[in-house]
Amino acid sequence: MHATVVSLLALLALAPSATAQLDCAQGCTPGYWKTHPRSWDGDKDDFTQTIFTFLAFNDFMGVTPAQSGLANTVTLHDATQLGAGGLFALARHAAAGLASADALACYPYTVAQVRAIYRDGVDADPGPLNAEQAKNELAAANEIGCPLPDRISRFCFGDAGGCPCNNPSTSGGCANSSGEGARLDPVAGGASVFADDLVLQATNLPAGSFTILIAAEGHQAVPFSDGNLCVGGHQTKIVRYNAPLAAPPSGVLTWGPGLVALSQSNTIGLPSIVGIDAGESWFFQAYYRDAQGPCLTGSNTSNALAISFY
Repeated sequence: MHATVVSLLALLALAPSATAQLDCAQGCTPGYWKTHPRSWDGDKDDFTQTIFTFLAFNDFMGVTPAQSGLANTVTLHDATQLGAGGLFALARHAAAGLASADALACYPYTVAQVRAIYRDGVDADPGPLNAEQAKNELAAANEIGCPLPDRISRFCFGDAGGCPCNNPSTSGGCANSSGEGARLDPVAGGASVFADDLVLQATNLPAGSFTILIAAEGHQAVPFSDGNLCVGGHQTKIVRYNAPLAAPPSGVLTWGPGLVALSQSNTIGLPSIVGIDAGESWFFQAYYRDAQGPCLTGSNTSNALAISFY
């Protein structure tokens, strides 16, 4: 095994009209703003000018907790992470609409108009919209299509084909002994080499399974043990980030922050690690032991991540 696996305040004046600029065709979803905080926090890769992650949602919108359904401590970035429907869905799309309106040249609404639509929807201002209608207006704008860079993407899922013994999974990589596939996700930070705050997390690992994070500057898709090997290929070296870690009963393991520094310092005694630099794209995957896996090869892999560092 080791021979192969050795790798984002000031309130703006309210516009007199919330009429959409129907000729515009840009908008980014709550999911984009949720997973790209550095696209709106004023740092090096910032696209917004007045809308930031830390702004209090109720304060910016000029509403009370009774009107919004949110505590006063909830920030705009927090709002993009809200689940469920109703007022939560409206807040989610309103926060994304604010960021999109501030960042994009051709979003259908201005920041002030997004705020007006939201306030109408929660009856903070008189108007024709209820919460569902206001959410639908903002969602339609947010889902037009995002032109901003998506520096982290997921691929190599178990339902994409190629699982070695008919063991697909929609949850991550190919299914393991738990019946699900292990999933690798970015859960905090971003792709900034300077900030070095990226945190990756693997879930759905079999309890006790010894796991390593592997990476390479290339990607592939070949059957490998009970899963698919999706990093490496094209004569690129696969490197590992840790000595094997035993997954706890929760099946969750986390790496980072500090992945860039680790790659550059070689502090874990792995000469094969090569430093990550700005402008490079790296591909990450979790490789883990699974003695009772469906193909009985003794190991498996998660889905993979493509990360463009800057």
